[in-house]
Amino acid sequence: MTNKEELKIKLKELIDEYNQYDEDFKKNMSEDDTRAKFIDPLLKIVLGWEERDIDRQKSIEALTPEGHMKRADT
Repeated sequence: MTNKEELKIKLKELIDEYNQYDEDFKKNMSEDDTRAKFIDPLLKIVLGWEERDIDRQKSIEALTPEGHMKRADT
């Protein structure tokens, strides 16, 4: 079991990694990239979740007014 200080260090490392990216990259990062680079590591490394504890949302596509398919959340 990890203690609070170890968890704080792991969280700080994740935040520092995020802060290394420039603002343009962060602004244009896809939801999938955000999930893979930051959310999943937060859940697994910092909070100690197991892969089996994480549910992933299925991609939902929608029809645009112009008749094109795109992800509903973009």
